[in-house]
Amino acid sequence: MGVVVAAVVLAACGRAVETGGGDVVQAVPGCGQRADGLTATGVLALTGRFPGSVERGGGTFAGTVTVTNNGQALKGDTSELADVVVVRDGKVVGAPLPKDLVAKPLDLPAGASADFPATGSLRECDGGEPLAAGSYQVFAVVSVNLGGQGVVAVGGPWSLDVT
Repeated sequence: MGVVVAAVVLAACGRAVETGGGDVVQAVPGCGQRADGLTATGVLALTGRFPGSVERGGGTFAGTVTVTNNGQALKGDTSELADVVVVRDGKVVGAPLPKDLVAKPLDLPAGASADFPATGSLRECDGGEPLAAGSYQVFAVVSVNLGGQGVVAVGGPWSLDVT
């Protein structure tokens, strides 16, 4: 059962979505929040390809995610890029990078897929310092506005070793 999304609201280090009933559902948890709130709200499945290891001095890392429509044809607007969240010990330590808010049309027939670039930050979201060396988890989120309603596709976790 999916949650219908009425509007996307930017939150302090994360993004929340408001449902038609006025309830707020966290689509992308903010800095320091638990990652267990990362949940899909519709028929879109998200898979991803990310490096298994990166050097911490690089600032960012790049991957690709694929959103697959497991329901009826879907037409809406989305971002050019997926949001990428870096998690350690169950909490968000790397927030999504800022991105242009220009919408990209998305026409996704039933069973079809679309690829999105997905760049993550290797900097702590609560101070901007490089992430410490160690093991992390990566999640990706793609939100689609369907003209007043929307769906959120979530994928992960993928393992990421920062050296």
